[in-house]
Amino acid sequence: TNLEGFCVGYSRIDITPQTSVPMAGYGRTSQRMSRTIRDNMYATSVAMRDEEGEIVILLSMDLQRASDVTVGAIRPLVTEATGIPMDHIMLHGTHMHSGPDLNNTKEQSIVNYIDYLNPRLVQVILESIEDLKPAELFYGSVETEGLNFVKHYQHTTADGEVKFFGDNFGTQVLDSTTKHATEADPTMWLMQITREGEKDIILANWRTHPTLTGGSTKYELSADLVGTFRLALETQIDCEFIYFTGASGNINASSRIKSEMAAADVDQHGALLAMHAMEGLKNMTKVETTDLKTKQTVLDMQTNHTTDNLVIYAKQINAMWGQGATFSECAEAGKPYGIRSPYHASAIISNANRAESVDVELNAISVGDYLSFITFPGELFDDLTEYIEVESPYDYTLTLCYANGMRGYIPTAYAFEYTCYETDCCWFKKGCGEVFRDNLLELLEQLAAEG
Repeated sequence: TNLEGFCVGYSRIDITPQTSVPMAGYGRTSQRMSRTIRDNMYATSVAMRDEEGEIVILLSMDLQRASDVTVGAIRPLVTEATGIPMDHIMLHGTHMHSGPDLNNTKEQSIVNYIDYLNPRLVQVILESIEDLKPAELFYGSVETEGLNFVKHYQHTTADGEVKFFGDNFGTQVLDSTTKHATEADPTMWLMQITREGEKDIILANWRTHPTLTGGSTKYELSADLVGTFRLALETQIDCEFIYFTGASGNINASSRIKSEMAAADVDQHGALLAMHAMEGLKNMTKVETTDLKTKQTVLDMQTNHTTDNLVIYAKQINAMWGQGATFSECAEAGKPYGIRSPYHASAIISNANRAESVDVELNAISVGDYLSFITFPGELFDDLTEYIEVESPYDYTLTLCYANGMRGYIPTAYAFEYTCYETDCCWFKKGCGEVFRDNLLELLEQLAAEG
């Protein structure tokens, strides 16, 4: 039955914590308690319905991730209220590091916040469904410059040896011989949704770690560059905005090579992103076919589960780190046991408490013949998503990382060849990135084959 043709609904709700909460991110400072609010945090929902009545929900939250405690609670409630299948409801965290740590459920303030958050997420999704109106959809892209960087580097020694290192690892030499291991893809993907009598809805998908606010000395709640981007764009073109973070595993919004950076702070960063987005909006392509299709697979992935005496030594290193020992001191103490860093020690402890295998949910969504989305519950490396985008049967494939759960960093196999924070903390074994990459691409190919 033809309902009203292609329709889109939009809604946004404030999810800023009302009390002090432990904040997510930044290693041993992860339990810093918030003191003030720099800018408010929001959850934004877009509902899309095709002419056959198929509905897909895209929810973006100004949170570090779409944690299991939220995904597992929200989806059944929305499905019960609307009949929309759970695998049509995509929850995404923008991955900023200046918000509440939803995994720290031992803290009563987080338990209280989750009780506050989850009903609001259901509310904003339902409001976006109620807002469904006939719409036209356009897609496009724009290149950004000097705003995102691969946070792995290579340095050539005096002997001509090339060494690779990630943040907090390796030579840390920042001279003329140091450069990024690879270049970050600067592409920002854009969608523009027009509805008669309503503001345009602008969807932006860009790859980075939104970590320009926060850090060990910051205690301000903030949506980071997502918030400054949103404010700048909505102020300048009077639109509605929704943002999705793409590949973020090895991408930062800042570089150790400071001369490369185009922006000095989070406000300037957001303003430049808005400027690029407005440039991209000048050259958009209309989506002529708007039928919605989804595919999902759930992989049972073996973890780096540790149950031997290595955990004892890892706890010793972890205790040193917690008591203020330097990174180098912890790394040296761990050498006899093969423990590369305090982060590696923490990962060994976490893996010991983790199940021997975990489910990893992968989703693909197509909108007509040219536009698609993929979702992954963690931080894919840039190389992995770039491969998918190139090989995808769709002209435009947008990646939503930290969607529908939390499974940590997903490096390329090559990154396991040298020590870096992300491989030390990875839940899975070398080669996991390529497994997820190939399965996501297979979902896209299945969608395309259905026509």
